[in-house]
Amino acid sequence: MTLEGYLNETQCAKLLKNTVRTLRNWRAKGIGPAYTRVGQKVHYRVEAINEWLLANEVTPVRAKGRR
Repeated sequence: MTLEGYLNETQCAKLLKNTVRTLRNWRAKGIGPAYTRVGQKVHYRVEAINEWLLANEVTPVRAKGRR
């Protein structure tokens, strides 16, 4: 059972095509999407995941002289 609008660790990892271990490492390093702890369980708000993805978006820039 999950909270409405939230994903558990497994669901978030699957969405981001990563592992739960990676999410835990990100949390330990203070990177990755914002999360909420409910008791011992960690949940990620879908909106926070989307905001994190947008904040880490990279727009490629063509190098001068290359086609």
